[in-house]
Amino acid sequence: MNDEHEGAYWLIHFEDADIDVEIFTSEESARKRYEMCQVAWSCQLFKCQPPIEKLTVRQVEDWITGLLADAWNAQCNLPEIHPADKEEFCLAIHAAQNIILARQRKQEGL
Repeated sequence: MNDEHEGAYWLIHFEDADIDVEIFTSEESARKRYEMCQVAWSCQLFKCQPPIEKLTVRQVEDWITGLLADAWNAQCNLPEIHPADKEEFCLAIHAAQNIILARQRKQEGL
């Protein structure tokens, strides 16, 4: 990602084998388009982050937490292959979240 897309919102939608990417500079316009596109396609909205070396540790931890939420949402949209898939994925997400929260508590001296 180059600097011109820092803070931008990318809307990725796909139908069958077709993938389309739209880039927005405004969160409001990106969210409106996201709501419209969900009706016809499977789509995902991402906020572009600056390169990781420009972020503070806390910003990286928050970014990772957001990625975990995105991963859970994507998993929920997959067809079920095994009855335990969602539960096992949920446990893995919670384990990763606990690691991030523990880091933050240690940094805050709690």
